[in-house]
Amino acid sequence: GYLEEQYKLYIITLIKENSKLKRSDVKRKFEKQFVWMYRYRKEWLYSIFPEKTDKHIDHKKIKGHVT
Repeated sequence: GYLEEQYKLYIITLIKENSKLKRSDVKRKFEKQFVWMYRYRKEWLYSIFPEKTDKHIDHKKIKGHVT
């Protein structure tokens, strides 16, 4: 519907203008739109962001690491 298309446009435009934004940045800027898309179009929402990276490194799992 109209609302969905408007929300997509807001989010896509923001990401195109600021390609280094994280999901949290987009949520902060367009919270209402982000939450709506998360509830009803989560697959689409996740598809427009790069895959999440795990910033935590478990050094015990790295080969050759001595504790």
